[in-house]
Amino acid sequence: MGALLQEGEESPFIAVNEEGRSPFVLICEHASRILPKRLGTLGLAVADLHRHIAWDIGAEKVARLLSRLIDAPLLLQRYSRLAYDCNRPPESPDAIPELSELTAIPGNRKLS
Repeated sequence: MGALLQEGEESPFIAVNEEGRSPFVLICEHASRILPKRLGTLGLAVADLHRHIAWDIGAEKVARLLSRLIDAPLLLQRYSRLAYDCNRPPESPDAIPELSELTAIPGNRKLS
């Protein structure tokens, strides 16, 4: 695993229905609100990690249902977009946000 993930932590992605017969592959970013253990809560209240700033609420359930309905393979992003927003390039200031919506993310301030 990378330097961010500790031994025993899960892969950044979950593969679902890998043998699906659809010609499409589904990808669901922002499917989870969990953070790698090393990041703690990024200085946020636990309640903030249940808000939209941390994940797209319900996206995983919709993606799993769609995967099942069209028999398509699915990749789910396991960690919160507050750790890394995987649909942004690494050089983007929004890849590791210091501010999400109107909420400051203390643990993401002044990163190199």
